[in-house]
This record gives sequence, C-alpha cells and structure tokens, in this order.
Amino acid sequence: MGTPVLILGDSGSGKSTSMMNLDASRTFLIQAINKRLPFPKPESKGWIRRSPANPSGNVMITDNYDQIIKTIHGAARSGKFDRIIVDDTQYLMSNDFMRRALEVGFTKFTSMAVSFNNLFHAAMDCAGDTRVYFLAHTDLDMNGKTKMKTIGKLLDEKITLEGLFSFVIGCSEKDGDHIFRVKGSSYDTYKTPIGMFESDEIPNDLQLVENALIEYYELT
Repeated sequence: MGTPVLILGDSGSGKSTSMMNLDASRTFLIQAINKRLPFPKPESKGWIRRSPANPSGNVMITDNYDQIIKTIHGAARSGKFDRIIVDDTQYLMSNDFMRRALEVGFTKFTSMAVSFNNLFHAAMDCAGDTRVYFLAHTDLDMNGKTKMKTIGKLLDEKITLEGLFSFVIGCSEKDGDHIFRVKGSSYDTYKTPIGMFESDEIPNDLQLVENALIEYYELT
C-alpha cells in the first residue's frame, strides 16, 4: 500500500525546497503549476521535465486529476520510483474552481471534494511501499487554526482533508532557517505517529521524513 503524506506551509516556507536532497532518479514530481524548482541546477541533479521530446522525464506539469491518478499508479507500478510528489496541491482545486466558476449551485464543490478524495485513495492504493507527498498552502479556519487551503466552506464540510492523512507536517521558520514541525498543537492540524520523531521539529528536508518513514514501518 502507498503512504500519503501532507506537507503544509505558506508560500515561500520551504515546501518545494525540501525536495533538494532527495535522489531525483527515484522520485517522480507532479507540478500543478508550471514553475522552476527553487534550488540550483535541478536538471543536473536529475529533475528532468517530461515532454514529447523527452517522455522519460520525471517532472510532469498537469492539474488534471485523472492524469495525476493515472501517473501515480503508473509510477508506483514501474518500480523505478520510491516516492511521488504532488506540488502545489491546492491549485488542483483552485484551477478546477476557476474553470467552473460560472456554474451555479453547490454541485461543483461536492465534485471537487470527490476529486480530491479519489486522488488521496489513489495514493493510498498505489503499488509497493511508495510514499506520496502532497505539498499544499495553508489557511486559517474561523477559530484561527492552521489548515490546508481549500475552496469554500462546503468542501471543508464534505471532507476534512487532514483527516485522511496519518502524516501532516508543517513548514515553519526558526532562527532564520526553514524547519518542519512534525508534532501538532491546538493551533494547527500537524501530526505524525507516536515515537516516529524524538523532537517536535526537524530540518526542512524531505529525505529526513523519508528516512523516518522507512525505519518506522520497515519499508523497502
């Protein structure tokens, strides 16, 4: 079974940068927004954009749910990739909303909730021990609690997105450095299983999360 992980943070908080130390040859990246990676010389480190001229690239640009689900399953079955990353996940919802902005009624919001629910289950059901990381922006609820940014209150009522995940990690800053918060408080939705991390905070590095998951669950 797959292992979905949610990484939350404001824009510029280090979500995409945290990929820098991963082995790109074992990572498939899906970008909802076509943008450059925020670390030096990504192509020389193995982050190669997929295109008609280079169909074997490991970086795909798409915000289409069906294509992302197909890609997650295909990448996991290939045996080439230990992890799949969906960057700027919240734009899947916001782009879908903008395409359907003129539709009247609440049906579109229910459809958006179903689409994300299907995406989560694609990550959960993918082959092997593949880790699937969803990187997304944050928002505050009416009580000032940090949560994943979504589209509309109806979506939050239909499905509490963080509730789907066993791992919700927050991006923060301490002494001028980006960090991951791996244990939650009453002011956020962050959580990881008991004993996975000794500290409440770790450096902003997805490889450290990878190492912890592999050791904790004895993944291959």
